[in-house]
Amino acid sequence: MLAINAVAVRASAATFHVGVPEVLFTTRLGQNASLNQGALSSNSIGQSYAPSADGQRFFLLRPGVERPSPPVTVVMNWAAALKNRD
Repeated sequence: MLAINAVAVRASAATFHVGVPEVLFTTRLGQNASLNQGALSSNSIGQSYAPSADGQRFFLLRPGVERPSPPVTVVMNWAAALKNRD
């Protein structure tokens, strides 16, 4: 499980204070991802979630359900078939 944390930060011209991390929620997000990859990696856990604009929710990318692809139909010489319709 991966814990998403929040930390209060206070800063002034002379000081910088970081509070104690608090767990917001846990998720299975990235359970198979390597945490040793760089933060900007295309497989990075950091690219799998984002806070909403109002800061009240998180959006998570989750794997979808595997479904078979629909069949593909290829029509050969379709332009000639259209001409023969007249």
